[in-house]
Parts: sequence; C-alpha cells; structure tokens
Amino acid sequence: NSSNDQKSKSFWDFLGGKSIVVNLPLSYPPSADNENIIVVSGMLTPGLNSNFTFPSSLKDEIIKEIKDYKISIDWEMYTENKEKFIHDLKKMVISRFQLFDYLMQNKEWDVFFGVEIATDRVQHLLWDEEGTLEVYKIIDEYVGKLIKKADEQDITLYVVSDHGFGEIDNLFYMNLWLKENNFLTLKKEKIIHRIFSKIGLNRENIAKILKKLNVDTESLRMRLPERIKQIAPGEQTGIFSSVDWKKTKALFFGFGNIYI
Repeated sequence: NSSNDQKSKSFWDFLGGKSIVVNLPLSYPPSADNENIIVVSGMLTPGLNSNFTFPSSLKDEIIKEIKDYKISIDWEMYTENKEKFIHDLKKMVISRFQLFDYLMQNKEWDVFFGVEIATDRVQHLLWDEEGTLEVYKIIDEYVGKLIKKADEQDITLYVVSDHGFGEIDNLFYMNLWLKENNFLTLKKEKIIHRIFSKIGLNRENIAKILKKLNVDTESLRMRLPERIKQIAPGEQTGIFSSVDWKKTKALFFGFGNIYI
C-alpha cells in the first residue's frame, strides 16, 4: 500500500496555512496540494534512497543535517539480538527528535504533525522486558520539552496514540479449529516450497542474509513482482494465497472476525 491508494485528500490539504508532517505511516510517496506543505514519509517507505520528502529537495538537507536518520526499524529482524535492537531503536528515536527540532526551528509552520513509531516497535518485540524503559525514558523526556515549549509559546499540543498494547494470556488458533472441523481447506504445498523448507530457506532467513550484506530489503521488496515474492515460503504463510476457496466455508481473519 502507498499514498497512491488514497482516494481522499490528506488532512493537511484542508487546514490552510503551513503544515509539516513527519513520519506518518503510508505517506509514501509524499505529496501535497501546495508548496506550504512539508512531508517526510514514514512506515512502508522503501528506504533512504527513495524520494521520501516533499519537496524533494528536503531529502538531501535531512541526510546532511541529521546523522544516522532512519525512517523505521523492522523489529522482526531483531528477534535473536534484542540488545542490538534497543541500541538501534534508541538511535532512531534520537535522530527522529533531532529532525523534529530541526524542522520546527528552521521551517515555517502553523501545524506540526510528528509520529514516533518506537513505542510500537519496542512493545511488539519486548513488551515489558528490560530495555523497554530505556526507550520510553528518551521519549518521555522529549515530550516533557515539548510541553514546556508549548506553554512558553502558547502552542496547542496534542499527544495521541493510534492504539495501545496489552499482554496476551491465551491464544486460540481459530483457523486451525476451522480446518480440523472441515470448514477451511488449504491448498497442497507446492513442491518448490517443500524443497526450500527442507533446507531452511524461507523469506525470513533470506531477509536476514540480505541484511548482513547491507542490502536495503524494503527497497528490494517494493520492486519485486508479486509472483517472485511468493516463491520462497514464509514462516507465517499468507492465509489468502493458501486457501482452497472452492472447498472452504469459513475463514478467520483480522481481530475476531469469521467470514462465511
């Protein structure tokens, strides 16, 4: 998905005045109706080599001024190295807040909309393990500075979240139950998938190898045809491509939904 799939205008197009929007998910490729808008795209941007800013000239400015700037971190790549995850995540947070400050201080704006994705990333992997608090301390300190600045300069400040997190006590695999009770039928696994699985070659392992080779996996994935992406099996196979629809009566998908 990308901003090209968006059917309506963005909220900043309705506001008037000057707006700065930083790291909003699904804002790539970044665009706006007028030159009063600055957009630095967020999650699902295919790497720093892409045109991730509007106007496009801002990209070189960010890379020059903000050391080690990262658009996002794929927490699933760090499951075996949580210390490295915390280290890289903290660097990302610090560079993101440096960008916030740089844009607020050097560009004109009436509305500044900044997204920090680290709270999501750290809880997905660690929830309440050691290291989570380190990330929250950095964010909390910065929010404190924003509150002080807002009070001093008569700025209206909103601190919001798109969702919360919670501990999972029990898991029930609904599709497994549907399969065992003959409501759901899966396709037979392709021979090439079985071969790949036997030698331990799946999408997750390929991604780890590419990361060690410093290949921009997000950028690569965006450019591959869908049929190529599906050749290597994943540890979590996409349910839609696995279902034998002619022999299926019900499918569980999303959060608590069974589709007939």
